[in-house]
Amino acid sequence: MELYRESLSILEHILPVHVGTADVLKAIAHCLLQQGQVTESLQLLLKSREILAKVSPVSESMKTVCVLLGVCYTLLSRQREAEEAFTEAMRIPRAVYPPGQN
Repeated sequence: MELYRESLSILEHILPVHVGTADVLKAIAHCLLQQGQVTESLQLLLKSREILAKVSPVSESMKTVCVLLGVCYTLLSRQREAEEAFTEAMRIPRAVYPPGQN
């Protein structure tokens, strides 16, 4: 976890709006969620979604962030926000890979 945080600190400094930064935020948020730190996870996921909305709004990363947001909102009993997050995730098409590359 500490390595993720160090990486994030560097990325936020040199690439504040980049898919890589959003993915590190997502990874840290996932770890926090697994540890039961839902509110902290939610904060990082919102930041990740904000970055992805600018640089890669229709991507597997955005889809994953939306699903994780839905999980966080569900755990926090915020049903309306959970439904919105899951709906947003469903609107993003699945990635289509060339044969043999999935």
